[in-house]
Amino acid sequence: MTVSRINKFTAQAGKGDALVAALREVLPAMKAADGFLSYTILQGTPDTDAVAVIEVWDSIEAHKAAAALIPPQDFQKIMPLLASPPAGDYYKSR
Repeated sequence: MTVSRINKFTAQAGKGDALVAALREVLPAMKAADGFLSYTILQGTPDTDAVAVIEVWDSIEAHKAAAALIPPQDFQKIMPLLASPPAGDYYKSR
């Protein structure tokens, strides 16, 4: 059974496009991880500062292990763009 991780981000005013670009930079590290199935970035309409990422993995453990593969400089690009801490949860595929 696969699991999805749904992450929600709120960018600082006017920084939604920059946040999307920074989140795209994480994709190569995720694709290289064991258990990776997909990674989709969604941007709000009309609120383009609202961003969500839907990740699909073989397991929660695979997702957690993949986080260690993301270069720290990628996180350093993302965090200053945020208006508030990101939120996320795991969901089972049914």
